[in-house]
Amino acid sequence: MTSLELPTHLSASSISTYEQCPLRYRFSRLDKIPEPTTQPMIMGSFVHEILEEFYALPPEERIIAEARTIARNLWENKFKEEVALIGIRTDQKVNDFRWSAWWCVENIFSMEDPTKVKIRGIEDKFSAEIDGVPLLGYIDRWIEEHDGSLTVADYKTGKVSKPQYEGDKVFQIILYVEMLERLNDIQVDNAEIMYVKFKERKKYAPTKERRRTVLKLINQTWDGVVKGCETGVFPTKTGPLCNWCAYKKICPAWS
Repeated sequence: MTSLELPTHLSASSISTYEQCPLRYRFSRLDKIPEPTTQPMIMGSFVHEILEEFYALPPEERIIAEARTIARNLWENKFKEEVALIGIRTDQKVNDFRWSAWWCVENIFSMEDPTKVKIRGIEDKFSAEIDGVPLLGYIDRWIEEHDGSLTVADYKTGKVSKPQYEGDKVFQIILYVEMLERLNDIQVDNAEIMYVKFKERKKYAPTKERRRTVLKLINQTWDGVVKGCETGVFPTKTGPLCNWCAYKKICPAWS
């Protein structure tokens, strides 16, 4: 029986990974076997960093020309090299990637007027405990609405999730609400996911029921991780997502 070192924290993504498959969590978070970087991952990072810098500008400077400048600088200084590393090298592929990312940014201007968005926080880090469970994460942004209410938002560059498949995203955004409130002694009234590729916003009220579900999942996951680290046993959970798992070749369920 082999014991493993307990992780220093959980995050929304690591909790979702554990819920999907405990063994995948072990391979990724404890054994630290790297997963290959994919085009959607780099796309998400590129768009997030553009929007982070863009919304850090004074409101009157949040115009499309400034967004283009930020995108161009990030591309030349960072992402041009990153996409080359995953094989995006031909002019056509590079052009397709850059346009796909830019459309996500450009769509923001159809979803809201950036000059009128009252930013209260961008990429705010939280590191705290809930019921003794250490948590770490970054909130894309939180804003003050016209009526004074507060909204936590998360950007997504992928497809819009159908209701039956959006559980991990709802968990993430409600967790951010809970942490923001606890650390800042404020009340957050709204949570939303901004699917920038499709110009769609989905709002989720941080109800008591949703908060209870989040707290239950946090504790349930931590209990499983603690037990797994003590015993070295992390069970497999097979399903359709196995076909996209980087660890399928070494998973005992598929050997």
